Amino acid sequence: MDITPDVANPSLYTSMTDQDQEAFRDWLRGLLLEQEVTIEFMKKDGSARTMRCTLRDTPVSEGNSNRQPSISSLSVWDLDAQAWRSFCWDRIQSIQAQTA
Repeated sequence: MDITPDVANPSLYTSMTDQDQEAFRDWLRGLLLEQEVTIEFMKKDGSARTMRCTLRDTPVSEGNSNRQPSISSLSVWDLDAQAWRSFCWDRIQSIQAQTA
């Protein structure tokens, strides 16, 4: 299932209210806790990146237990790299979820 939410345009995410941004972040976190998701986003250097990731059945990140969650980015388990990676919420281009 291809999900391209209204926040696919990076400028739209930043124009959302704080409440709408929080709702979107909660929605995507919930999706990642349930299944594998492919996220396309722009890296900080301007290059495009596609990442298969999840928050389901992930190894505990050693040394990060005291780290505060960020509201500007999310750390996820990259299924191809088998390592923790992160992306910025306002740089998401598209979201593709696994279908049952």
